[in-house]
Amino acid sequence: LTQQPRGKPDARIGIGMCLYKLGHSNDARRALKRAVDVDATAAAPQILLAVIELNEAKRRFDLRISRDAGDPEKTGQVMEEAGECLRRAMGCLQRAYELQPDNAATLIFLADRLIAKGDIRGAQMLAERALATADTMAIQAEAHFQVARSLHASKKFDQAFDAYTKCLSLNDKHTLGMYGLGQMQLQRTDMSSAEATFQRVLERNPKCVEVLRALGYLHARLPNTKAKALEYYEREMHVLADEAAEHARQTGKSGDHAMAWMDDANLFLEAGLLYEATNARKARKAYLAASIILQRQPGNGDHIPELWNNLGALSQLTGESTESVFSELNAAAEKCARVLGARPKQRTNEVRRLENTQRTIRYNVARFYETCGQWQKAENLYQAIVAETPAYTDARLRLAHIAYFYRANSREALAQISQAIDVDAKRPAPWLMRGNIELQRKNVQEARRAFEHVLKDIAKHDVYALCSLGNFYLAAGKSESVRASSEANASSPVAKKARDMAQQSYKRA
Repeated sequence: LTQQPRGKPDARIGIGMCLYKLGHSNDARRALKRAVDVDATAAAPQILLAVIELNEAKRRFDLRISRDAGDPEKTGQVMEEAGECLRRAMGCLQRAYELQPDNAATLIFLADRLIAKGDIRGAQMLAERALATADTMAIQAEAHFQVARSLHASKKFDQAFDAYTKCLSLNDKHTLGMYGLGQMQLQRTDMSSAEATFQRVLERNPKCVEVLRALGYLHARLPNTKAKALEYYEREMHVLADEAAEHARQTGKSGDHAMAWMDDANLFLEAGLLYEATNARKARKAYLAASIILQRQPGNGDHIPELWNNLGALSQLTGESTESVFSELNAAAEKCARVLGARPKQRTNEVRRLENTQRTIRYNVARFYETCGQWQKAENLYQAIVAETPAYTDARLRLAHIAYFYRANSREALAQISQAIDVDAKRPAPWLMRGNIELQRKNVQEARRAFEHVLKDIAKHDVYALCSLGNFYLAAGKSESVRASSEANASSPVAKKARDMAQQSYKRA
């Protein structure tokens, strides 16, 4: 630069790029602006200035970084500064386009901005123009990537798949191209290929939360890999917690800021759903985190009252306080009522979903009343549910339970069970309850028939029915042994057969 201050290509451009790579963005700007001053017809420094401003805008637009808890004024200021960076970037790109309308790099950056603005058709046209003028494999790969993104956003998934594949054929290390290809493979339900693609991205970016989420999503929908899905979701949580700790260290904040840093409730909703099958406490913790995130977003989480209903049900399972359970179930009911009140009266699928959720919430409240020993309140709620929805067999079975165990009214209990069977004869639960009640009433043959019906006609591997039938045969064998010993015939074949049948039932269970 000292020897040839106006040499071509301009050394200031190279200096600016080096300074930016070293983290000196202000000095990089100065070098590139000087390159513009020296040659106002050069497009390259304008493009590089645009890149610097775009990256700065992205950094500031990240709400997790810019958000200062309890200071909306400062957040607004940061957003305004980010908008200013974006305007400067677009100004540089516009000047570069005016200077060189067919410059592939300019076209690619403009396509990227149009995708962000939702102008998908315009973005695709610019990306295809860039593809026609690109003179290096790296630029061609980037142009194919922007074409793929446009097609992806237009839901033209087969064409997008081809474009992502072409991008990677030119640059097999294009990380975003790999991620896009993985998404298309998921769309095609080619799970094994999608996993292999996402694993390649993860090898290059072990802390990429988007890839960890994709792998979690993938394994959550494959058989027998739910534990693997939870591993990836937990890894994502750890990465986000580490980011929060690092941000707190840089800003000089003390305390645990992990929850304030999290801004995606879906991560915790997905994890909570998987935890439900194995760990109620972890499921409740995940759902609680999701509720905290949703409550600081527009809408306050009203669109998914099921979350608060699940929290209430899990709080019962984990032995939380009565106040917590009722608070969560009441919140669910209020959200349901609020959303239903704002919906039109037509019977849409959304309205039906919310009405079903309302019934489920009432059922869970009734179950909790039972847990608290307030069975009269529980019975009233169950009766209201079956009056409104006669096919709600769970509520009928709870009424049968109350009738027999609290009111000692076996006739009413068996009548409720019969109605539940009439609604769904292929459901094991009513038959199992009938068997239990008949056993309590000493009608052992009726009980045996109920359990055998489940195993023969409904679910031949039902563990509860197998164990109940085993208990029946074991008791019968003991009774026969006692009778035989009183007759000096301890080796009764009837007793032996009963014990053998009990053993068979236990083994199957």
